[in-house]
Amino acid sequence: MLKHLQRHQLVHTGEKPYKCHLCGRAFSQQGSLQAHSRTHTGVKPYSCKICGRAFALQSPLLSHMRTHSQEKAFKCNTCGKAFTHRNTLSRHELIHTGVRPFKCDKCGKTFTQTNDLKRHSRIHTGLRPYKCHICGKAFTVEFTLVCHVRTHTGSRPYKCDHCDKTFTQPGARLKHARKNHPDKPLPGKVSERNVIQKTVQNHQFEKCQNIVLESCLVYYLKLYKHFLINLTATVR
Repeated sequence: MLKHLQRHQLVHTGEKPYKCHLCGRAFSQQGSLQAHSRTHTGVKPYSCKICGRAFALQSPLLSHMRTHSQEKAFKCNTCGKAFTHRNTLSRHELIHTGVRPFKCDKCGKTFTQTNDLKRHSRIHTGLRPYKCHICGKAFTVEFTLVCHVRTHTGSRPYKCDHCDKTFTQPGARLKHARKNHPDKPLPGKVSERNVIQKTVQNHQFEKCQNIVLESCLVYYLKLYKHFLINLTATVR
């Protein structure tokens, strides 16, 4: 009992006697060091019972499980929108506060999310990491690549609400609606993730010879890339 109390008191004193010999990070509890060491060894003992995805720590697994249950426990006090993860809520709240903590050191433009800054920085560096496996054209943003590949596959998942015209991306549909149906309601915002999920669901993976290991739609983008590669094999 005394040893447990002594270990607990380290939390209050700030003392961190347990140090990782690989990266130097220190911890107040031996168990925390043991859990941290898995980030170096690659050991992932916590596995999702639904999709099989594994994690080094228990807390990320618990967070991951919410993607299956659709539980949204974190609610914005300003607008009421709910999220499955606390960090997603924190990023969302920046919209209301107007705080844009991530600043481009080249042009001074600011962003609410670090990923937005990372994408923006490619304008200055010229980096285009997302390359079309059919024609070789490269893009700065992955979403742009997804829309581009549709020009090869013929996939046009965005349909006009007022006519039969279809589009490869939501922006083109919105532009069409404003020009051709000015007196009609504009199309609502559609999540590209939901469109990709629906496409993946319609793909007959059980008949595909190159099936990826993860079949869970949490890996929707990885599955979608697999779907595109196999679908476009006959396009080349």
